[in-house]
Amino acid sequence: PEQVYSLYKKQRDVTGAPRWDLSVDLAEDDQSERLVVHNRDLVVFGPGFREGRGFGAVTLTNFERDSDLESVTTRDVTGDGKHEIVVEGLLRSTLPDDLGGGEALMEVVFVYKLNSGHFDRIFAAQVGRRVGNKRVSANLSFATGGNIELRPGKAVGYAEDSYPWQQKTDPDGDVEPLLLPWGGIDRVRLRYDGTKFKRL
Repeated sequence: PEQVYSLYKKQRDVTGAPRWDLSVDLAEDDQSERLVVHNRDLVVFGPGFREGRGFGAVTLTNFERDSDLESVTTRDVTGDGKHEIVVEGLLRSTLPDDLGGGEALMEVVFVYKLNSGHFDRIFAAQVGRRVGNKRVSANLSFATGGNIELRPGKAVGYAEDSYPWQQKTDPDGDVEPLLLPWGGIDRVRLRYDGTKFKRL
C-alpha cells in the first residue's frame, strides 16, 4: 500500500502530509482501505483494493479552492455495511450587481460511494447559503436503513421579504435545493435505491 501511495504522489506531483487520513472499510473485501485527501483529491488504496496494486482517485472540481473542502468523514450511509465518503464544503458564485455584487457561498454535502474502484456521487444537497454575515441554513440527518432527511433550518440576517432567492422545489441536476425556513417545504426524505438516493 505504501508503494501505491507513493505512486499516486509521483503521478500527481503531490508532496507533504494529507489533509485527512482515514482507515475504514469502503469497498471490496472486509479489509479496511486507506482514504487520504490531498488538495481536492480523494484517494483510496489498501491491501484488498485492486489487489493491492493500484489506487482510486477523484478530483473534486466543484470546489474552486482546496480550502473550500471543509470536512471529509465516512459513515455507512446506505446501510450495506460499507462506509461511504461524506464531503462538506463551499461552492462559490459571484452575485449580480442588482444584488449588491460580491460573492455568495453555498454550503453543500456530497456523498460518494466506491463501486468497482470508481467514485460514484450518490447524494448531493445544498444545506446553507452565506452572503457576508448573512446566512440561511438547513438541517440534514442520516437515518438507519439508507435514509436521509432534509429540513429547513434558520436564517441570520435574512427574512422572507429580504431574501432574494425563491424556494426551489426540485433538484438542480442531482443536487437537492436549500430548504428555506419560509419556503413551505416541511421536509424532504430520500432513500438509497441501490444506485443513488431518491426522493420518497
